[in-house]
Amino acid sequence: MRRGLAGVVRGPDNTRQQPAGGVAGADTPAVGTSEGWPGAVPDERTRQWHSAHVENAGFYTIRAPDRAYFLARLRSPVVAAIAALGRAHGRPLTILEVGCGSGADSVCLALQGHDVTTIDPSEHLLARARGLADVAAALFPARPLRLRVERGNVFDLPGAAGRYDVVLSFGVVVLWREEERRLRALANLRATLNPGGWLVLGTTNTTHPLFKLLPLIPLVADLADHNLAIMEGEVRQAGFAVVDRGAVGLSEHFDQWLANRLARFPLRLADRVFARLPAGWQLPVAPHVFVVARASGGGRRDGAGFG
Repeated sequence: MRRGLAGVVRGPDNTRQQPAGGVAGADTPAVGTSEGWPGAVPDERTRQWHSAHVENAGFYTIRAPDRAYFLARLRSPVVAAIAALGRAHGRPLTILEVGCGSGADSVCLALQGHDVTTIDPSEHLLARARGLADVAAALFPARPLRLRVERGNVFDLPGAAGRYDVVLSFGVVVLWREEERRLRALANLRATLNPGGWLVLGTTNTTHPLFKLLPLIPLVADLADHNLAIMEGEVRQAGFAVVDRGAVGLSEHFDQWLANRLARFPLRLADRVFARLPAGWQLPVAPHVFVVARASGGGRRDGAGFG
């Protein structure tokens, strides 16, 4: 059993275990500042999002997850892309997810047999991820989960250098309007990878005309101008070769970003239309996009594919 940052661990029997040194959880502030932040105090932008998570109890809620939910999520584009990497390697992967949200991707990757660590600076979200892991463990007892749920942030990853085959981060770099800040985050993600490791990075297409027209809560409306082209350029600057790209429909939590919840009805209709588009047509209009990239010096040529 591997150990990084202190956190909740699931062992081979799918039960929660405490790594040596204890658990940093809801009742035990993580080692760091007097405010309980792990390591370095996050920047103001991260603090704002953390406060939003605490103040809005509904953020990242998954209502009544059942077997059908997890089986569908296992087929989602991001999880499927990482599954393809696992098949290419011929073994389970060591994966770090930075910014876990509900924890759904990390839990599904653990269900596939990968060794997963998922982190977030928000204990509110970590509690959601732990709860989802408990549900998955009960629904799929034959699939032991190697999953750690730990407190941390992209600018402070102690003990993570060079330890992972894959680092996944979706919707994190778009938080910062400053390119320098985004590039620093990408450099930190790259540092967690072993030689030739993989980055799976996702963002919201905030330059999409619909995004500009939607009645969004102020924190979301203030996200960076970001899209596939901008993200690819920054990923290359950070020392990766982009191997593939993918499109994702509306997040299951997207309606929580809306200042006027009535807007969710036309959005859901548009999402159904999007889901029926041929794959090649989805990328230019997708609300969320991601890239699969390999640390330079250890992989296939740009655009060579991974499936």
